Parts: sequence; C-alpha cells; structure tokens
Amino acid sequence: MFLGAGRAKKSDSIDHSVGIVINRKVGDYIEKGDLMYTIYANSKEKVEETKRYLSDAIIIEDKKIHPLPLFYE
Repeated sequence: MFLGAGRAKKSDSIDHSVGIVINRKVGDYIEKGDLMYTIYANSKEKVEETKRYLSDAIIIEDKKIHPLPLFYE
C-alpha cells in the first residue's frame, strides 16, 4: 500500500506500475549478494523507505529453516 499498489479503502486508486517481487521463499538457501526482492516504485524516497521496511521484516538465520506449509488447517 505504501508504494500505491494496494488500497486502504475501496475508493483509493491502484498504481499498477509499482510493487514488490519477492525472489526467495522461507527456507531457501541464500548467499551474500543474492537478490532477495525487487522494488518497483515511482520515487527514490519510496524505494529507500520500502528497503528499510523490508530489512526489518526479513530475518536471516545460520540454521536450516523449514519452508512454510502450503496449506493450513
């Protein structure tokens, strides 16, 4: 929503030129320099703010993490 790709209310417009592509899944093995996500935005400020938000949301562990289940009960 911050980038403009979602709506807080039905009357809000959607910007189809912005968004985030997540390039990894929970449990994927990564190495330094691997691409974790791609941000599409209309301003450098929104890119930087989104990078800060995502860096707080992503946790990298040294141990093996099991992937999330495909289905929940």
